[in-house]
Amino acid sequence: MAFKFVPVTTIKRVIKVEIPGDFGKTTPADFEAEFKRLSVSEARALVEKIRAKEVSEDQVLRENVVNIKGVQGEDGHEIEFSQDLLTNLIEQAYIRGPLLAGLMDVNFSLDKLKQKNS
Repeated sequence: MAFKFVPVTTIKRVIKVEIPGDFGKTTPADFEAEFKRLSVSEARALVEKIRAKEVSEDQVLRENVVNIKGVQGEDGHEIEFSQDLLTNLIEQAYIRGPLLAGLMDVNFSLDKLKQKNS
């Protein structure tokens, strides 16, 4: 089969979170996040900016999270993606960490590195 080069600009990932509860108990949940797929040079530049503290985690997420699906409000209805939703999600440490990990996985293939080192 011939290789047809079509740049991939976004990639979706399931983000798994552990919702904290009383007495150390957690409830597993997940939602879908769509991230920008950066070129190698863009990803390297982003890492350098992070290392130099020229960009915050908030900025990185705001600039690279394209869409989120599967987040419901208290009424059980899905909340449409917006910057307000993203702001609320990244204010929660149990969501922020997995979102950052998803972004890094999409752009640096961390799952492949983990397999290689296992």
